[in-house]
Amino acid sequence: MIVQINGLSELNAKLHQIRDEIGNKEAGGVLYSSLMFASTPMYQQARANAPFLTGVIKGSIKRRRLTKGDSANMDGAAIAIYVALKGSRQSRQNAYYYIFHEEYGARGRPPIPFIRPAFDDNIGNAESRFAEKMGQQIDKIMG
Repeated sequence: MIVQINGLSELNAKLHQIRDEIGNKEAGGVLYSSLMFASTPMYQQARANAPFLTGVIKGSIKRRRLTKGDSANMDGAAIAIYVALKGSRQSRQNAYYYIFHEEYGARGRPPIPFIRPAFDDNIGNAESRFAEKMGQQIDKIMG
């Protein structure tokens, strides 16, 4: 699921000013920390709703920033909330099918989604959380 934020032109202009005056690293830090802040409710709810299969799924829900190498069709900055499974190939494959069947259901088994509701329930406040955090950080840097 992709959340795209448009607008926020004043904050974007200030972010470009920080990039030009202070450096790209600082501007990127503001951007990605704001994205992480905006996605925190989604991430926490996905972990809280995860089915209990010895805690493996809950502990495997991760969040990280994506770079252009990670997603060839990405424009701008992005983060991902995903399930990262470890172990042998067979155990990962079995866990993947379990997660898929939980989220989408299977023949004779109704879906019990835990990832989609986390996004659906928190999409409304993600943009405002992003703008709030980005504004705070820009004000802190620019004084």
